[in-house]
Amino acid sequence: MYIKNSAAISCQNSFRNKGYSNTLVKDISDYSPISPDYKEFVTAGQMRRLSPVLRASIACAMACKDDNEWESIIVGTGIGCIKDTVKFLDDVNLSKSDSLIPPTAFIQSTHNTISGQISILTGNHNYNITHSHRFFSFENALLDAKQQILDGAKNALVGASEETLPLLDELCEIVNPIWKNKIATSAAYFQIEKLPTSKVKIESIACLYNQKLDYHDAIQILCKKNDINFEEIDIVLNAALSKTIDHKGVKNLSDIYGYGFSLSALGMHLAEDILLSQKNIKNILVVNSYGNNCSLIHVKHVEA
Repeated sequence: MYIKNSAAISCQNSFRNKGYSNTLVKDISDYSPISPDYKEFVTAGQMRRLSPVLRASIACAMACKDDNEWESIIVGTGIGCIKDTVKFLDDVNLSKSDSLIPPTAFIQSTHNTISGQISILTGNHNYNITHSHRFFSFENALLDAKQQILDGAKNALVGASEETLPLLDELCEIVNPIWKNKIATSAAYFQIEKLPTSKVKIESIACLYNQKLDYHDAIQILCKKNDINFEEIDIVLNAALSKTIDHKGVKNLSDIYGYGFSLSALGMHLAEDILLSQKNIKNILVVNSYGNNCSLIHVKHVEA
C-alpha cells in the first residue's frame, strides 16, 4: 500500500507543512494542537456544533481528499468523542425531570461519530467503520484498510483521532501523574492507494498480542515474521508510553507529541515526512507496545 496524501494536526506544526520533521519543537510546554483555519473545511454553523476532535478529523480528512471517491473510510480511536460523552452525561445528571436534554452532545458522543461526519460531509456511502482498541486502534484500522485493498479496493481513507479534556488530567493524578497536562487532541489521516502513486510505501503492519516477552524481543519476532532486517532500519519511532528500545536511531513519540492512544498514527505521519524530506533515510519502523501486546508498521521510501 502507498500513502498518496496525508495530513495531521498535533502540538507540532504538522498540518500541511512538508519537512516539519526537520524543525520539531523539543521540550514542549503546551501540548495544545496547532489548528488551521477550520473555515476552509466546515461552515460557521458546523463549527459551533463540532467538538475540537471532530474539527481536527474533518480538516485532516478533507486535506487528504483528491478527485477520487474513497472506497473505504476507516477510523481508529481509543477515546474519541469523550468530550461530548461527558457533556451528555453532565446534562443528564443536571437535568430536571420535566426538562429536555439537548441532543447534540448525545448524537456526537459515540466513537463512530468521526467516520460518520466525514462520510456525511463528503457524500460517501461506501464501507465505513471505526476501530476502538485502546492503544492499537490505528493499527487495527490500518490492517482493515490493507484487507480492503487486498479484496480489490483501489484506495481507502484511514486515520486516527484522539482528544483530551480536564477529566483526563484528573484521572492521571490517580493512574499516572506523568501524563497530566500532556494528553493532547490530535488527528492523523492518510489516503492509502493500491497502486504506486507515491514514493512512500507501507511495507508491512503486524501485531503480536498476549505475549509475555521483552519489548525488544517481541519486535525482533515481528521483524522476522515480516522479513524485516532490523539492522537496516534507519529510525525507530517508539509509540510505547513506558517502554524503551535499543536502537541507534530511536525517537520516543511521547517526547514529540505528548501522550495519547494513537501515537502510532502520528508516528506514521512523521515517518512519511522524514522519508520525503531526508534523502539518506530509507526505512522507518513505528513500534508500539502496551501490556503484553506489541505492533509495528514498516514504512519505506521507494521510487514511484
